[in-house]
Amino acid sequence: MSRVDFGEITRNFFFNNSTLNVQMSEGQLFKATAHESQLATGTPQEYDFQKAIRPLFGKQGLNTNGMGSHPDFLHLENCDHTENHYIATLFLDIKRSSRLNLLLPLKQAAIVKNRILQAAIDVVRSFDGVPHRLMGDALMAFFGGKSICKEDAIVNAINASNTLRLIMRDYVFPSLNERLSTDIELAVRVGLDFGDTDEILWSCYGFGNATEVTAHGLQVDFASKLQSQARSNSTMLGQTLINFIDFPKEYSEIKESAGQQELHVKPNITDQNGNSINYSCRLIKGDHYQRLLPFPPEVKSGKQDIPKLRSNSAFSFSCEVYDTENDWVPYPSLSRCLDKGLSLKFRVQVRSAALTGMGKLKVEFYKHNHGNEAEKENSAQEHITGTKYLSPTTNPKYRQPDRVHEATLDEYTSYRGLHTMRAKVSSERDSGNVLFEDWIGVYIK
Repeated sequence: MSRVDFGEITRNFFFNNSTLNVQMSEGQLFKATAHESQLATGTPQEYDFQKAIRPLFGKQGLNTNGMGSHPDFLHLENCDHTENHYIATLFLDIKRSSRLNLLLPLKQAAIVKNRILQAAIDVVRSFDGVPHRLMGDALMAFFGGKSICKEDAIVNAINASNTLRLIMRDYVFPSLNERLSTDIELAVRVGLDFGDTDEILWSCYGFGNATEVTAHGLQVDFASKLQSQARSNSTMLGQTLINFIDFPKEYSEIKESAGQQELHVKPNITDQNGNSINYSCRLIKGDHYQRLLPFPPEVKSGKQDIPKLRSNSAFSFSCEVYDTENDWVPYPSLSRCLDKGLSLKFRVQVRSAALTGMGKLKVEFYKHNHGNEAEKENSAQEHITGTKYLSPTTNPKYRQPDRVHEATLDEYTSYRGLHTMRAKVSSERDSGNVLFEDWIGVYIK
């Protein structure tokens, strides 16, 4: 697996080897002295986050989409034509960003806010998203288009929101707190929804040189409302997206506020007959989903010590899918939606040096199907679907540290939705001694 260091990228992106220190002033506000306020003022490397993220999700090249109209609908500029086409809409807000104006000189506050938005834009583009509009401390983006299927548009949007959460919560915001010597309490909140082709209309708004091509539809409007209902560092999903992708209940939850469940988007608007539409919404369980991201365990565990996730540099866990044209090809976790009926191969690898003195290692594969189709077949429970053993060898040829031993498990794609495979490696002599544990998520159409 490629090495990824979001801490280093964050330092280069925000600080460029400079320092930002602050001290308490008489007015109990924070301010930076002229000597201490050397936050990086030049333009950061635009694609640093993309270069780290895209290869891990199996994406080639760079996404250079600029801010503004979606490139697939530019033909609608400055005309009265319209077009129906599905889209997933993301709305992101930086919570408490206004407080930066009390902690820093105006120019420094503007730089920090811009850096956060620049990082968000690059992460959105890492997942083939189109940054559409900046509004103060908020970003609106679209996922999908004429060359991306509906399921992959949704998957890209969900992956973008959870990668944003990981990078901002575990790297960007702690770095800023350290430089400012105080907890700014910054957070990101994201709203996501999906509208199908008969629900979304693309057209040109405005007139003259004050126009933009944008999407119109209930789900587009609801993205910002979902964002406002999300908790700090979380993503709120809308009803249409949840139902279309059959997003699992085990990876989402109903928000509770002041002892009350927030079952629906607020305000609960009414239809033409005066009836409340009761448009449902659910929060993504961020730490649960974060375990599935195709980053090394030590990266996706972040600063939170997420359960059932154990890093060990001697081990790796991967998946391949059989492509009739290309034979076996890598399937990075969560990277795209697969067709049904495809063969999968899950693979745990360990270097020979890790087996020295350990005796046999037990490799357990835990499968968990989710969703309506799996439930109808009584296949929606986590269970051990395979147990393999890796043994030290007495053959000197295979005792070299760079030799790799592996345990594999064959599976296939059956049910629509998100499904998971967990690999746990422990000593056969002491099953409580877990040496490695990691997850792979597989989306199926």
